[in-house]
Amino acid sequence: MLHRSRLIVKIALLVCCIQTIALGLLGWFYMQRFSAAVDERAYSQLRMVGQLIAQGELELHTLSQKTFMSELLGADFQHGMVLSGNGRIIVSSVSRELGHKADAVPGFERHWIAASAPVTQFFERDNTLVCVTRIGSKDGAANYHTVTTISTVALNEQKR
Repeated sequence: MLHRSRLIVKIALLVCCIQTIALGLLGWFYMQRFSAAVDERAYSQLRMVGQLIAQGELELHTLSQKTFMSELLGADFQHGMVLSGNGRIIVSSVSRELGHKADAVPGFERHWIAASAPVTQFFERDNTLVCVTRIGSKDGAANYHTVTTISTVALNEQKR
């Protein structure tokens, strides 16, 4: 009888361990999926800004309006600028940057706007997500580049 009780206890412990492992893995899987969905939404919203500007649905100067951009993106908008074909800032959320070369902006990297760069690029750095989009003409030449930066602090909090 004692042997039978031990067997029942061992089986019960084994079942509990298996359930714990299975539920833990299931929870991990769904957390990964949720995190990926949060990230994809941020990327999608940033991509949308460039597309709307390219289609003429959104004016270039809207990148200078922090409150509007935060609401449009659904994230904490940090910085936005539009660069002319020669890399000069023609629109910025920081007015003192207007007219300067983008190279003068801390954190900006010249290769982002190289002719060989993809149409849309994303860079993650220091709790921010940067999206650089080339707005071209019909012949493919770059007329403008938009640089949009959001904070990822709130997004990372959402994932926890």
